[in-house]
Amino acid sequence: MEARGTGVYTLDKYRDAARRNYCTLPTINVEILEPVRRCAGCGGEIVLRVDKWKVGRWEHVEDRGDCTWARAESSCTYCGATGEAVTFHQQAWSDETHCARCGGVNGYGIGD
Repeated sequence: MEARGTGVYTLDKYRDAARRNYCTLPTINVEILEPVRRCAGCGGEIVLRVDKWKVGRWEHVEDRGDCTWARAESSCTYCGATGEAVTFHQQAWSDETHCARCGGVNGYGIGD
């Protein structure tokens, strides 16, 4: 199951949005993809399961005997891209996810 477009484009959706600290709104107009989360270890589809105590954990949709620990790969907050288009940068003052597909940066402060 590959990501499909939603019919909504980044510059239309975020045109009037306020830019948060350590973030850059998208600069490239691309179609926003439906969220399909993939395991960083095996590439299989994963979902977040939440138990009765509201604690969530990633689980494979189908049994992946070769991959025993499901962990979500990075995805773009703005356009939904995954894989090589999305890179994680750790600065001295912030953690940031940069997207080459839409030009957006989503980050948050980690320092003092």
